[in-house]
Amino acid sequence: MRLTIGQYNDLVHSVLTPRAAAPAPAQAASAAPSPRDRRVDPRQPVSGNLFILVEKSDGSLAAPSRARVEDASPGGVGLLYTQSLEIGSHFVIHFPRLADQPLSIRCAVRNCSPSPSGHFRIGAEFESTFK
Repeated sequence: MRLTIGQYNDLVHSVLTPRAAAPAPAQAASAAPSPRDRRVDPRQPVSGNLFILVEKSDGSLAAPSRARVEDASPGGVGLLYTQSLEIGSHFVIHFPRLADQPLSIRCAVRNCSPSPSGHFRIGAEFESTFK
């Protein structure tokens, strides 16, 4: 699922803080995107802390825990998180005020790799919303 343009703009400008993109490594203008990058939308660098609720194997949600949002797109987010999450697992992000109303988004983990900071870089796709 994808956020509407209004929801995405609210997310980036109200909940998170846009930041400048890091300079891209030099590459030929005609170079194709990496085959590993299967994103539909380019991610915008952002900065912010949110709470996520990791879905347990029985379908219940764990207690909220803090994650740092590093980038976002209408279709997903990139997080730094203290724990490794299994690819295919799920978590919920709750936005208290997005597009003038509370919104919770169920996300599917698509990528998880260690970061130099000792945290884990989580790439997640938005799956569904609920209030």
